[in-house]
Amino acid sequence: MQLDQPRLLRLNAAESTLEIDWASGSTDALTYAVLRARCMCSQCRRMRQGGQQVEVVDGITVVEARPRGSNAVQLVFSDGHDRGIFPFAYLRELAVKPAVNS
Repeated sequence: MQLDQPRLLRLNAAESTLEIDWASGSTDALTYAVLRARCMCSQCRRMRQGGQQVEVVDGITVVEARPRGSNAVQLVFSDGHDRGIFPFAYLRELAVKPAVNS
């Protein structure tokens, strides 16, 4: 089974979402707040695994999306957090089930 790769990633400041156009033809939009709360860095994952929630400030934005290899993107948030690398498969999972625990 081949991973559905993004054709285009867009930061939509007006909607506070990361929009993803997938090769399969579907489109998903993930809010910046969900992305920050579900960050994949070791610190954020450790917090969630310990039963804590990642604090997300009101009005959080993504200021930059940096490609990381052929299967992930690193998001830089307005609160200065920039350690999370989001594999495309994880973004797809978040779009389907935003509350999934990692």
